[in-house]
Amino acid sequence: MSIRKKFFNFINPTEKVIFKRINEYSNYIITSTNDLMKMLDCSNLEISQYKETIRKNEMDGDHLTFELKNEITNGAITPNLMDSFNLLIDKCDDILDRLYYMSREILRYQDFLLTSGQDVKEKTCQYYSKLRNMLIYNLDAQKSIMEMLEQNTIEKMVSLWSRVSGLEEEVDDLKDELLDSLYKEANKLHYLTFLHLAEITHKIDDLLDTSQDIADILINVAITVTS
Repeated sequence: MSIRKKFFNFINPTEKVIFKRINEYSNYIITSTNDLMKMLDCSNLEISQYKETIRKNEMDGDHLTFELKNEITNGAITPNLMDSFNLLIDKCDDILDRLYYMSREILRYQDFLLTSGQDVKEKTCQYYSKLRNMLIYNLDAQKSIMEMLEQNTIEKMVSLWSRVSGLEEEVDDLKDELLDSLYKEANKLHYLTFLHLAEITHKIDDLLDTSQDIADILINVAITVTS
């Protein structure tokens, strides 16, 4: 196998269309991630509008999932790629679901935060700033996945896969650092604050884990069809 082979030269027209449409998920994910970052900015008090945008993206993602799975079922897909295509679509849809879940949790928590003391607000906002930094890694991972889904050589796809893997590892380290600091402060935090911050931290880490899964599937498919 030559790593300079063009991946798209080895898949049929229907598969090319599906790969290009899968990129629509990344657009939804990037928009929703940016909106979630705005929800984690304590200077924004009117955050329900961002939750609604994330909700719309999640619903559009569900619609896209339905359309793509119909295309896979009814189209001329190479049999040994069908499971990979379906798994790829499910993973992309999972990220949109998680982003929407987090937006709802942040909005619910805001009602508590607005009636809390200054100390709770300060600790929450400091932690939120660190969570926004974690989400930047999700943006970078999705941009790399978008590039993987475009017409690239295997060499380029492997390089992008390696980048996503590195981002996932960095977020794992950030997650551990944040949770360590959170547990050290646990006795000083309201239990709702502790639970909320811990859950959002884990959910953001899940985003990168799923992005890694997507990159793994893409590189496996590319290697399979060009071998």
